[in-house]
Amino acid sequence: MLESYAWSIYGIERGFGAVVRSARGLHRVYLPAYAPREIAADVERRYGAAAKRVARLDECDLLEKYFRGIEVDFSAFGLDLSGYGHFERRIYEEASKIPYGCAVSYGKLAERAGYPGAARAVGNAMRKNRLPIAVPCHRVIRAEGRLGGWSGPIGWKERLLAIEGIEIARARRWISDPRSEGANRGLKGE
Repeated sequence: MLESYAWSIYGIERGFGAVVRSARGLHRVYLPAYAPREIAADVERRYGAAAKRVARLDECDLLEKYFRGIEVDFSAFGLDLSGYGHFERRIYEEASKIPYGCAVSYGKLAERAGYPGAARAVGNAMRKNRLPIAVPCHRVIRAEGRLGGWSGPIGWKERLLAIEGIEIARARRWISDPRSEGANRGLKGE
């Protein structure tokens, strides 16, 4: 049986993005860097007749709030990680736990997911992430505090970190384990 998907567009002042959802959960997030016709063409190319456009998905409201600087939680919607291998699913599950306003290194994320020493493999998994923000790959940076890679639209990793109050130039001061007591939640108010 053919999988079916629902999708809809959301917008902010910078542009339009979209959300694609399956019966299992959120399947794809398009950052608001496109024109609606570009999104529709890409959804058609990726999903074909299996995707039906709907008026509005609830995830769109969350994304619009996020882009206004409001912390949001996608856990109620579930994530459809079909098509990914065990390693990627484990990395995405762990990355989803990185709190708003915090960042971790690729190596630290690898350790948390049970793969110590797999920082490069984590970077490759982040590159394949089709669920930015819901799986916050932008919160994963290099150990020395630099951005690291990004496969999304140019400049968006920096924008997403800035929305959350994370200043990458001062990253050495805030890279921390957000599960530890007193973890720095960005540099808000400093």
